[in-house]
Amino acid sequence: MGYVTHAAYAIIYMLIYLGLTFLIMGFGIFATVIDPTDEQIWLEHKAKKMGKELEVNDELEYFCDVCDSYVGDWSKHCGDCNRCVDVFDHHCKWMNNCVGKRNYFAFLGLITTVMIWSIWYVFNILLYLLLSIKEIRGYNLPDGVRPWSGPLYYIFNIFFTVQIGVNVLIIIFTFLLVKLHIKLKWIDMTAYEYLVF
Repeated sequence: MGYVTHAAYAIIYMLIYLGLTFLIMGFGIFATVIDPTDEQIWLEHKAKKMGKELEVNDELEYFCDVCDSYVGDWSKHCGDCNRCVDVFDHHCKWMNNCVGKRNYFAFLGLITTVMIWSIWYVFNILLYLLLSIKEIRGYNLPDGVRPWSGPLYYIFNIFFTVQIGVNVLIIIFTFLLVKLHIKLKWIDMTAYEYLVF
């Protein structure tokens, strides 16, 4: 009975771990690959390639000299990407891409799943360390649960303790970032507007 229970926990653990890992990869790839450039720029460049003149929408008041195109009110030219981004939020150095209207929710999903993954990781390390302490103190553990012993035991406990510290910092920073972006969405403001105004 004990072996089956531990095997079930191991399978559940791996499914959660793999699910969170694939979510991080999916959100990360999506947020990085999606081009958040203002759609009007694409339309104008496409029209110029075909040798046609695109009728300017009366609602577009702003003209970007660098992009040589009219852009929407919420667009801003990013110096790092050298393009106007529709509903520009910020340029993310980690993704090497701007975060705008088209990839904002993928970015928010990425930082949220990184936070959840780190919480899951810290929880499991703490569980392992707790079981290790119980083993040393002579508590009865379920069959099949035996933490390592000897010099490797201490090396791995130091390693895991450092991992906890690093992941707690990741949790704190991603939590603050998620909280900030939820607040900004609530008040209908971008990170750029928040920082500038």
